[in-house]
Amino acid sequence: MKVSLQISCDLENIAALSPVGEDFRWYLKFKCQSCGDKSEKWQYITQEESVPLKGGRGSANLVIKCKLCGRENSAVLLLRQKER
Repeated sequence: MKVSLQISCDLENIAALSPVGEDFRWYLKFKCQSCGDKSEKWQYITQEESVPLKGGRGSANLVIKCKLCGRENSAVLLLRQKER
């Protein structure tokens, strides 16, 4: 499943808005894809960090285990700038 985060703003004398560096931390709250439990705390995700997934299925930028059902949820950060 892909989730899109879109940001729009009116800026004066600014050509582009983008995170600085691969170590930029995005602070987000997550919801378990199995039981629907929502995280109470903000979790951060960066492009710089990579964690292997169980079973050799590749890697993700964030892997968290649900405190209610125990399911392992993962997220991969894909950044794309929209041209005006």
